[in-house]
Amino acid sequence: MTSVKFVFGGARVNPGRGFDDEVAVREAMRILQSYGVDTIDTARGYRDSETIIGKASAASSFLLDTKVPGGMKPGSLGKEQLKESVETSLRELQTDKVILSHFWNQSAAQTPELAC
Repeated sequence: MTSVKFVFGGARVNPGRGFDDEVAVREAMRILQSYGVDTIDTARGYRDSETIIGKASAASSFLLDTKVPGGMKPGSLGKEQLKESVETSLRELQTDKVILSHFWNQSAAQTPELAC
């Protein structure tokens, strides 16, 4: 049997985009859990998404994924930039870990300098 993992996309977790605040996110989390969804994907580039998800205390009951922005700009994927980006995400999400951090919007000419 084929297995599929469903992940909630957090791009709409923003004022005026469907999930305006942490109250709306907590309600969404309740529904997601009833369907067995255990992961939320977000990104620093999704405006207030990480902040709202953090205020909803999503990390206490969900796995969290995020994305490192940039990559099109030379130097944006250097060790210090990557470290700063992940630290900012952790702070906004109010957690000490994310399960996955995607390199988002990088160009073929940019090679990330992994800081981990």
